[in-house]
Amino acid sequence: MSFVELATRSAFSLLEGASTPEVLAERAAVLGMPALGLADHFDLGGVVRFTRACARHGVQPILGAELRCGVPRTDLHELRWLGRDSPGATWTRLILLCIDRDGYHALSSQITRARLGNPRGEPALPLDALRSKTTGLVCLVNVEEWESARVSPACDTGGTPLSPTGGAAEAERLVVAGTKPVPDSEARMLDELHGWFGDRLFLALAYHGLPEEARRCRAWIAYAERSGTPASATGRRWTRREIDCCPTESGT
Repeated sequence: MSFVELATRSAFSLLEGASTPEVLAERAAVLGMPALGLADHFDLGGVVRFTRACARHGVQPILGAELRCGVPRTDLHELRWLGRDSPGATWTRLILLCIDRDGYHALSSQITRARLGNPRGEPALPLDALRSKTTGLVCLVNVEEWESARVSPACDTGGTPLSPTGGAAEAERLVVAGTKPVPDSEARMLDELHGWFGDRLFLALAYHGLPEEARRCRAWIAYAERSGTPASATGRRWTRREIDCCPTESGT
């Protein structure tokens, strides 16, 4: 089964990525990847270098960025602006990939807004800012950040106490059985995103061979099948050597 990494970070993701765009493109070519996605954190600074490097190596570039978006736990439409430490907010990371020029323009404007409206080094966006800016964009929802919210409560969504030693395995069992895998705030967020992106919305899943990740992926795939939101494999690669460990079984 072939694999294309859609969410690679380069050194343009300060303190999060390590390799240059050129090195990532070269490594993708060595591994036989037909394409590679670059999704730096609130940054498009590496896309020109990345595009040129991909052209040299015969790799199709997929341009995008990873945005940190928040939604209050009360009324979504009351939100006008939201800082990183706003109380009572639910945060998630969205990987937005450009389909065409309109998508690139929309993504550029969102990144500019996030940087101008927040302290230096702390870009963030209210989820509602995406409402009219989804044309030409594919959205991958990073559900990994929701794991702690899903497994930490003492009770499941129906009020049944969880085993004190059950942890992630118990929560994943509830997901596969049909229990909602996320709190209501995250479920509402997915509903909003589905309304805006439609069939261009995916759940981003990563599998690196660990048993707990296999259980988590099965649980989220079961949820994806019930909700009609497809899942997409991503390795969350930040350095060129890590690209060697592609999660080719993420979608299985």
